[in-house]
Amino acid sequence: MMFGTLVLGATLALAQTQPGNNPAPNATPHANPAHPGPRHGDWLRKYKDLPPDQQTKALENDPNFKKLPPERQEKLKQRLAQFNNLPPEQREKIVKRMRKFENLSPTQRQQARELAQRYRDVPPERRQKMRRAMRELAQMSADDRNKALDSAQYHSDFSDNEREIMRGMAEMRPHLQGAQTE
Repeated sequence: MMFGTLVLGATLALAQTQPGNNPAPNATPHANPAHPGPRHGDWLRKYKDLPPDQQTKALENDPNFKKLPPERQEKLKQRLAQFNNLPPEQREKIVKRMRKFENLSPTQRQQARELAQRYRDVPPERRQKMRRAMRELAQMSADDRNKALDSAQYHSDFSDNEREIMRGMAEMRPHLQGAQTE
């Protein structure tokens, strides 16, 4: 779920903050002048309670969405559909994590976007295997997690890139985790 949250959050945030794009209409202004523009999760918070067909219509009418290439638009629609298929509690956690994303430092946000992109580039069957491993790794202490990621078993089961992505996600997790309890 952490990967999905990060991917959805980074994707929607990236759509809102593409160079040359203006903030989404009616987006909540950011309270921090150092980070102008819409806050991560604003679009979902605003439209999450609408029926899926109305959400899709709102997305399609968003000026920033219209500026995206068609394949990117389609991916966002698919992510929105995936989001809507989640249980309400899980959707709420995602929105809260997206809000937490905005509190990351610019370097951490960039790292999260890069991890999300690298994760998206991994074939789906490998992502599934990584998700299973991440669930196991999340239950471990940082030392045990690093030992596991450096173990012969993980070296044989995962590529260097996959292990780096999982390690980066594990390091990002504490910064995003607090959103579950808000």
